[in-house]
Amino acid sequence: MRRTGSKTVGAEIRPIAKALVQGGLRLYDASREAVVKAGDRLKDLLAEARAEMSKEDSSTSSKSPSESPRRRKGIRPKNR
Repeated sequence: MRRTGSKTVGAEIRPIAKALVQGGLRLYDASREAVVKAGDRLKDLLAEARAEMSKEDSSTSSKSPSESPRRRKGIRPKNR
């Protein structure tokens, strides 16, 4: 390493490198938290959609299968 005065170049760069690593870790943590929140919102949305579909299915269960809105749209019901 090259010496500049009493410090080496590596010793001068170390605080800068450490600050960059810390900034990267903060960004990673914030991004991770945002992704988790978005995933939670998506799960809630899916649960609401499934609940509404279940309600619709139960209200149309008295009709014949050919009259079901899912049949008309060409969507096959899931096998559970």
